[in-house]
Formats: sequence, structure tokens, C-alpha cells
Amino acid sequence: MEVHLVKVMTLQEAYVQLAKEFDFTPQQVEYRLTRIQQGTALKIKREMARRLMTLMKSSEDGKRPSP
Repeated sequence: MEVHLVKVMTLQEAYVQLAKEFDFTPQQVEYRLTRIQQGTALKIKREMARRLMTLMKSSEDGKRPSP
């Protein structure tokens, strides 16, 4: 069995680490972090919309939604 240790960092720590490891400019790192945050927000919005549609459909059918 493989064990992987993961260090939890703040965004600021990750920002500094990326800049050091990949020799990115601060603008390049900021752009990448922004894209990651936007992607996460989009995934959350899609999941919320999917759940809302499921809830609306089940209420139309007169059934309780399954969790």
C-alpha cells in the first residue's frame, strides 16, 4: 500500500511555492490561481443547478427527492 503525504497550504503559500519551483512571474502565478478558483466555482454552480433541477422534477412528480 502506498502512502502519500500532502502538505496543506494557504493560497499565498502555494503562490510563493509555484513561483519558486517553476520560475513563474507573479502575474503568471496569479493567473493560474485565478483560473483554478474560477473552475472550482463553475463546478459548484453546475452541481447546485443539477440538484435544483432534480428537486424541481421530483416535486412535479409528487415524490420526495432522494439524497
